[in-house]
Amino acid sequence: MKINKFTYQKPDSDGEIRFDCSTIVENKTDFDIELVRTSIIIVNGNNVTVCGYENESDSDFISAKDSAEVDVAGWLSCDARTLNGSGENAKAYVSVVTYKREFVKVGQLPFPAKPGDYTEINKVVSLGGVADLMGVSCLRKKDEDGSAQLEMRSAIRNSSKDYIARAQLDVKLLDQRDAEITDSYDYYSLPSKASQVYSPSFWDLKPKKCVNANFNISASVYTPVERYTAEASATLSED
Repeated sequence: MKINKFTYQKPDSDGEIRFDCSTIVENKTDFDIELVRTSIIIVNGNNVTVCGYENESDSDFISAKDSAEVDVAGWLSCDARTLNGSGENAKAYVSVVTYKREFVKVGQLPFPAKPGDYTEINKVVSLGGVADLMGVSCLRKKDEDGSAQLEMRSAIRNSSKDYIARAQLDVKLLDQRDAEITDSYDYYSLPSKASQVYSPSFWDLKPKKCVNANFNISASVYTPVERYTAEASATLSED
């Protein structure tokens, strides 16, 4: 990884100095990168931290054996007084971690036909050999204000010794013609051997529209591929 841009602007009317920073990440592996975590620390001439930023993005897709530019600064700025009035002595410490995605189709779950009905996927599903999805349950409670009320639960258990940056559950509700009615997703990070209960939420589900509907359920875990660090000194932006 190399930092291809680290620039600062002159102080604005509020006395803030804006920074831009991006890196070129080269994916030398055979895996597609589908999640990138970045962090940047900016220090002044005394090597004292004045600002920073961290981000997690699943839109920075990097194909196997390819490279891509990754923004690491966002809308990062700091008070000019912390930099003695100018960003010329600012220095950036940047770290990037890339992750591959293990995607698994869990299965299909019937929409409960009437209040009080219960459906489930009664199997444990392995997620890339590092985590287990512990089935899925769905209880239809009493309808309220013309809408079906559901209580859906699942859990993902990290069965490995490694930290999982993101374990995600995706649920799509399809009508009897396989047209999508709505969807829901949620994700958490999972320390080694930790578990997390997932509770997908759905609103304004019209019972007649959901007759013979089914949930399509999938899950993903993101595991680390490469870790990078780099440093750079700021230059004045030409913009």
